[in-house]
Amino acid sequence: MFAGYALLAIFSCPLVTEAVHRVRLQAHHQGKGMHFVKTPGRGKQATVVLKDWENSMYFGTVQVGSPGQQFNVLFDTGSSNTWIFGTECGTPTCLNHHRFDASRSTTYDGSDGTAIRVRYGSGDIHSRLCKDVFSVGNGDGGELKVRQTFGQVYAESGRAFSVAKIDGIVGLAFPAMSPTGANPLFDSMMEQHVVDQAVFSIYLSRTGGPGAGGAG
Repeated sequence: MFAGYALLAIFSCPLVTEAVHRVRLQAHHQGKGMHFVKTPGRGKQATVVLKDWENSMYFGTVQVGSPGQQFNVLFDTGSSNTWIFGTECGTPTCLNHHRFDASRSTTYDGSDGTAIRVRYGSGDIHSRLCKDVFSVGNGDGGELKVRQTFGQVYAESGRAFSVAKIDGIVGLAFPAMSPTGANPLFDSMMEQHVVDQAVFSIYLSRTGGPGAGGAG
């Protein structure tokens, strides 16, 4: 499942086979959303509201850094890459999006600096690995804060993101699919004991009325 946009990332990875548990989702009052189980037994959830762009992309927001800088991101269950446009990137596409400014964050760690290139069907992104605090979700469970490795994009080419409404991608697939070896966001949450259950759900619909949507 690719929660949103049809982008093809090209890289080599081993084949992973794991058990898949299907969970019936409850309707979200806004018709679409992403839920992280934070406190079992009490119905607490941290929720990311997803926005529908022309029925081709569903995106939500995260905050990165301290204090938080807000970005529209695609939560991608089909890849393990996490990256955000950075202020070093001066292409027209980057300038037309929100860009992460590392100099404004007191929790930024750029000591890794590994250069990563990800090729998509109609363009490339070039980034350097770094770490900072991601704040995800809201609602009765509160937001979740996790220290996350991600790519800070310093160059891009092609048309893949020129018209897209997103400033980056948050990968949610298996860690074995990560070309960088970095944990995807949800695995970081589990490893850092941010969530009490290894469960998240995504609920999508084309309308916002009660009962709209489906099961995941």
